[in-house]
Amino acid sequence: MGVFRLPKGVLWDIQSLCADFWWHNRGHRKVHWIAWDKLCARFFEGGLGFREFRPFNQAMLAKQCWRVFTNPHSLLGRLLKARYFPHSSFLDAPLSSRPSLTWRSLLSAKPLMMAGIRWRVSSGSSIKVWASPWIPRPSSFRPITPVATNDPNLLVSTLIDHELGIWRHDKLRGLFFPMDVEAILKIPSNALANQI
Repeated sequence: MGVFRLPKGVLWDIQSLCADFWWHNRGHRKVHWIAWDKLCARFFEGGLGFREFRPFNQAMLAKQCWRVFTNPHSLLGRLLKARYFPHSSFLDAPLSSRPSLTWRSLLSAKPLMMAGIRWRVSSGSSIKVWASPWIPRPSSFRPITPVATNDPNLLVSTLIDHELGIWRHDKLRGLFFPMDVEAILKIPSNALANQI
């Protein structure tokens, strides 16, 4: 389940086997005392906490994506990079022509991983202000402010005074809505200073 995206039919068969374990009685008709969805509900919602297999399969694949992303020098990371994204990072990797089942499965779970990923700001030299997820906020890690048309490739490093290790308040207020400025200023300033 952690390497391949299983077809819906296979996931349905696994779920049926689990349901048969709970409801099957030899020689008698099967009586489903409670719906499978209710069994999959969490304990505090009145269920038994069983896993739904499709989301579990996606979560396991997203975990593999995270391993490839955070350990690019592992054997799997090097193999996938050489084959599928030799000139870019895993985040920018395309589907490519004739992909393997493993690669197709990993890319199907990449959006799930991307939904919870955020850049940690230090120098900001590789973080795009408008395209990269970098602002600490609960739902979205991107600015609420509409993209400035004059420079869509603006880097976060231009918003930092690297000598003092602080944000440039004038630039922030000139580019962003007050809600974004407030969220950006919550990023600790000690992370912004140049490391010696």
